[in-house]
Amino acid sequence: MLGSTSLDVHNKTFTRAMRGYAIDEVDAFMDQVAEELDRLTKASGRPHERPIGRTDEEAIARAIVTAQRVAEQTLAEAEAEAEARAIVADANANANEAVDSAQLEAREIVEAAELHARKVKEELALRQQELEETIRALQAFEGGYRDRLREAVDDLMTRLEATAPSGPLAPPAPPGLLPAVG
Repeated sequence: MLGSTSLDVHNKTFTRAMRGYAIDEVDAFMDQVAEELDRLTKASGRPHERPIGRTDEEAIARAIVTAQRVAEQTLAEAEAEAEARAIVADANANANEAVDSAQLEAREIVEAAELHARKVKEELALRQQELEETIRALQAFEGGYRDRLREAVDDLMTRLEATAPSGPLAPPAPPGLLPAVG
């Protein structure tokens, strides 16, 4: 790089890669290096100034090392950001999947509960019908039973009246007395 000109630095291009350097930052830094190289080149071309010496080369080397560090840091930050985005995307996907699964399970539970409620309601309606029919049958039986009981009581009363003596009745003999023969 020591034989490079500011034009070489300015025209240098890098291959773009996924998770690579921030191009704007690299370009800005390369422009600064090119300007510094121009300044140093101009300074060395003037007769009253000193030529590029060891100190200038060290400054350029430090600038390049700093540029590499900045580039590496930018790359690390870009990778961390990309990894964070991937983690967030994965978390969002997992959350969406969990929500979808929970909603599906909730729908299934509600549908099962509604089906069970319909079955219970139908069974209760059928049982109610059966009980109402039983009540009607018992009411009909009760009515018939009362009618038969009334008829039986009336029949017994008629028989009792038919067998009863028509005249006055003699009181029963006291106990211990013999009835009179006559």
